[in-house]
Amino acid sequence: MAQKWASIKSESSAFDMEVKEIEEWWKTDRQKHIRRPYTARSIAALRNIGFKIEYPSSAQGRKLWRLLKEHNENGTYELTFGTTELLIAKEMAKCMYLIPEITQGTRAGKDYMSIKEEWQALARLMTFDDAVKAAISSDQYDAYIREIADRITSLQERRGIVKRLAGNDVEFDWELPRTPLGQYRWQWCTKAVLDRCVLAAPLGDVSWSRQDKPNKKDMHDFNTGMRNVYPDRIFTFGYTGSADFAKGGYSPEDVETFPADIAKYGVVWQVQPIWATQGLSLRAKEFAENFKKDGIAGCMRDVALPTMANIATDKYGKPTSRGGYLADAFFDVVAGRPITDVA
Repeated sequence: MAQKWASIKSESSAFDMEVKEIEEWWKTDRQKHIRRPYTARSIAALRNIGFKIEYPSSAQGRKLWRLLKEHNENGTYELTFGTTELLIAKEMAKCMYLIPEITQGTRAGKDYMSIKEEWQALARLMTFDDAVKAAISSDQYDAYIREIADRITSLQERRGIVKRLAGNDVEFDWELPRTPLGQYRWQWCTKAVLDRCVLAAPLGDVSWSRQDKPNKKDMHDFNTGMRNVYPDRIFTFGYTGSADFAKGGYSPEDVETFPADIAKYGVVWQVQPIWATQGLSLRAKEFAENFKKDGIAGCMRDVALPTMANIATDKYGKPTSRGGYLADAFFDVVAGRPITDVA
């Protein structure tokens, strides 16, 4: 229930205190660099003053931030993998410090890749600067480059510069090839990515390094460029399931040291996000093949017996993974029995 105020003065005093607490929170290490379009007073005005709620996710967020900062200072990293299944998350938690993130799997396959490569070959993807170079004279292009050098220039401003120098617009529509999921399909380059990320950095805690193929040079250039602007910036990285390190020139030893190598660039949170689809598909395929060959005997030998040998049970001898222990604990409390007996 909300706090009942004895007077307008006491409520106003509580409101001012709430504003001060928010402002102090925004000065903390995690929050101080974030740029907000609203004020602390606006947030306080929408809150139920005098009624505090501490959400578990807030405590988890602070814990994660402290961990990432420690990794950043020590040049180390946190390596995990993703899942969409709660039972898998339960098993992961037994051997990992953090509960894994829940993420979305991605589709990969020969048909998809061939279609993608064919489309890219026909689409003539380019940056806006490439389109400008193809549309105006070399002298005009040199003048254009001089005007945008050493600063971040928006697409709208670039269009205006070209029109002023050349007298006409340059055809370039980066919305046209955009995917249904929102991904922009223009010819990428490190500088373009850097410009966008530098502008977006004040809106979030960390920067996510996303690459279709792991490339330490690109990652080094990107992270170094970001840290030239934000010296303490923290980075994350997601390993795709379709990346072939060997084809990229990496030896088995290179792959083994890859997480530690990129941790030196500030990549302190590293995740393999699609094991929940790729890994489970492989395990299901292996089980199906063995089940066809050995039947229920193989299932008992390879799955049931090893599982039952190590499964945790409650005081009734039932597997705790089924969740029934929580309901049993409720009934124990109602019946006046202590729940400390639960295994």
